[in-house]
Amino acid sequence: MIASRAMPTACNSVIILIFTLRLAAAQDLKFIENLLAEGHVTEAEVAARELLRTCEGEKGPDSFESGQAIDLLVKVLHSSGKAAETETLTLAERAVRIKESTRGPQSRQTATSLINLAALGIESGNYAAAMPALERARSILENSGRSGDVTLQACLSAQAALLQATGKLEDARGLFARVLVERELTFGPDHPAVAWSLNNLAMCLVDMNAAPDALPLEKRALEIWQIKSPDDTATLGTGLNNLGWISYLVGSTAEAASLLERSLVLREASLGPEHPHVAATLENLALSLDVSQDSEAQAKALTFHQRALDLRKKSLGADHPLVARSHRSLAEAQARNGKSREALDHALLGEEIWREHVRSMALTMVEEDSLLYREARRLVSARTSGLDVALSVLPGLPDAGSLQRVFDNVIRSRALVLDAMASRQRGLGDLASREPQETACRAELREAAMRLSNVRVRGPRDEAPDAYRRLLESLRAKYHSAERALAAKSVRFREKVQQAPIGFAEVLASLAAGSALVSYVRQGDGRYTAFVLRSGEKSAQALHLGCGAEIDELAKAWIDEASRGVLDSRRSQADAELQCRRRGAALKRLVWDPIAAHLGGVGLTFLVLDGELELVSFAALPSGESGYLVETGPELVRLSAERNLIKGRIAQSSGKGFLAVGGAAFDAPHAKPTNNEPRPVEIASAGQFRAIARDCLEFRSTRFEERPAMLAEALEAARLWEARSDITDRALVLTGDIATEAAFKVLAPGRRILHLATHAFFLGGSCAEPARGTRGITRLKQASTATSAAGDEGLLHLSGLALAGANQRGAVSLDDEDGILTAEEVVALDLSSAELVVLSACDTGVGRVAAGEGVLGLRRAFQVAGAHAIVTTLWPVDDEAARAWMGSFYAAFFARNLGPAESVGEASREVLRSRRARGESTHPFYWAAFVATRR
Repeated sequence: MIASRAMPTACNSVIILIFTLRLAAAQDLKFIENLLAEGHVTEAEVAARELLRTCEGEKGPDSFESGQAIDLLVKVLHSSGKAAETETLTLAERAVRIKESTRGPQSRQTATSLINLAALGIESGNYAAAMPALERARSILENSGRSGDVTLQACLSAQAALLQATGKLEDARGLFARVLVERELTFGPDHPAVAWSLNNLAMCLVDMNAAPDALPLEKRALEIWQIKSPDDTATLGTGLNNLGWISYLVGSTAEAASLLERSLVLREASLGPEHPHVAATLENLALSLDVSQDSEAQAKALTFHQRALDLRKKSLGADHPLVARSHRSLAEAQARNGKSREALDHALLGEEIWREHVRSMALTMVEEDSLLYREARRLVSARTSGLDVALSVLPGLPDAGSLQRVFDNVIRSRALVLDAMASRQRGLGDLASREPQETACRAELREAAMRLSNVRVRGPRDEAPDAYRRLLESLRAKYHSAERALAAKSVRFREKVQQAPIGFAEVLASLAAGSALVSYVRQGDGRYTAFVLRSGEKSAQALHLGCGAEIDELAKAWIDEASRGVLDSRRSQADAELQCRRRGAALKRLVWDPIAAHLGGVGLTFLVLDGELELVSFAALPSGESGYLVETGPELVRLSAERNLIKGRIAQSSGKGFLAVGGAAFDAPHAKPTNNEPRPVEIASAGQFRAIARDCLEFRSTRFEERPAMLAEALEAARLWEARSDITDRALVLTGDIATEAAFKVLAPGRRILHLATHAFFLGGSCAEPARGTRGITRLKQASTATSAAGDEGLLHLSGLALAGANQRGAVSLDDEDGILTAEEVVALDLSSAELVVLSACDTGVGRVAAGEGVLGLRRAFQVAGAHAIVTTLWPVDDEAARAWMGSFYAAFFARNLGPAESVGEASREVLRSRRARGESTHPFYWAAFVATRR
């Protein structure tokens, strides 16, 4: 059973096309609408075109009557699946112009045509164009001051539906609730229009994972329809389907099955047995039967799953995301019935469809606020893919071929959104910097891809199956045409399209002799699986590590001890280290010891982590009586994805120079922008913690304290850079009031090494008592619940770094730099020349963990910006310990020419040796916070 899953709802379209045609031939209008209602769209289009010609001939092409006739033709074309056609859009825009010229730009008639224009945008996936039209129509109608305005209600419903489609669920819920209240006042509490508002609000709540709140709303909607619209079988089928689905989500599976069986009968009768909505009900019904212990019910479920899959493939095409969902659902049912091999086949088919859908859209992501990026994130969360199912059946298929197929899909699907954002940043680049023709082609491809993605994901609504299929075909044709046009103009894009995806074979071939790859996967059902691949071997080992909840709890307990245990004044440092080792040993038994048994003779191990393990420093897990894995185990190199093995280490010549930031003047006033270049400090020679109190204050009231050790660290790092014999570029250090956002943004691109010693923050996590003197404010309460409600839309402004003037951020205008460098701003930089970025602050490696995607925060932002290796921290760092660690790190990195991960290991071992020699605690807090991740 799937605990939560988005449903392709078949609710009545909230886009209501409104017409006020006042012609002598009013009977023509009724005739045309009757044709539409009966499904005779071709005949309706012929009649609507004839009516327009009549109006143009008798009243003139720019007459109000012609504008109304155009509205009607647009409705017909919209209903026939031609919403994406250029002619339809041109007609809708013409209707707006006619209404503006004949009735005025602020007239209700203009608002009506604007709503129609927006309806085309929503139907054809052009959300970016639809929203401005709806906002303008809403403004016109609200200013008219008409009570009980049904046109305004239609506009608000359309706007709410658009907000829902783009992931702004809290805003959508507010508008749906407003329309519900207004319709109750206008029509009374038992009107069918009220029922549709109840339904729309309920399904929005389902998208918000609030099915219990949605249940009474959908029940009331269905009761209204049963009383007021007993002959409207299509609507009743929708209500029964939606109520059945919500009942399933809240655990009432028997009631859900009964409701869905009734819905299936009505939908097959009213829509026909091959309508996509019938497939949705079949799948929902199958899911409700899947959990039954009755063998007959489970057999029926398998039949329904197969029929839903076949129907969707026929009506939507084999590459549609809903087809991927049906493959997965069928695979789950087959797995429950012991049909592991069939389940694997369908699961991986679903995975491939889903992955290729996201991958094809990723090629066109060019804007930070891209709807495609938010959609890709939603797809990752919904897991319409089949990888989880494939992993769950793998233990019953011990053959090497099945294991290799699953691991190959793990590799291909890992960090898809990371690659999407990185492709947008590096592969497509800045449109403004390209030739005009190429820029236009890229913009056209982006729009075509966005519209195709939006229409695919929203699925069919009330249109006939043929209409939805025609719409998809039209959008596919536009996408492929735009892709060919760009490939003809851009060699880099052509190479990107033709580039073969990296999978098992490529990763195996790239493993150096004596090395191994260990890949952890956290499945949707909570379990962890680890794949171990050694160089020279033809297949991997799959180790099923057990309950993910237990592993996650052990990981969190160890992280808490490693990051804060030594600061507990109630116990000695020896006791703190003992407790940390105990918790580390419990975690190590589950997640490392089974792997270590397969790593004999391996000197270098690449780690790809997942889930809560992303926040664990494996090097700090205990080994023997008093040692740690960094001292006794193989050298560990963390990768964000398996395919990063192919890239290897970046050439040293790709970037030039060393830029450090330290000792920023957080209280410095913000100077007005000038044309002068920043004046960095040029280096010729050269028992406090770093953080402000973690007191759960809102971020806007938080102040950053200056730390002298931050400047000392930056100067020392720069000195070590210049001590190299092969250095030709001087080190630059931004400090004091010149350590600004603007200076960093100007000077960072093109640098080989970036070092930032400052405060960091991550909003939205759990609060804790302040650790005095640590570097950063971390996991503070968000200043507004609206931020968290925005979900993935706000991921990149939840973390950042403090620079000069950060404490004066409230005094600057929205257009000025405020001293806070957010992850969102980092993403916009081109740091592709950076061999290494060192973020020497608290918790720069933490963030929101997303299974299969990694940690979404500062580390992710610098990866997307192009940095090839990033050193971050997993907890607050002690000032003096950080300085000592950094000295050892750069000595290994510069003098011995080790890689970033190897240098991290060497620095940790050096600090451990020094602390033991002085008789000091070797608690991981003092040396293990820093980890290196290779992109």
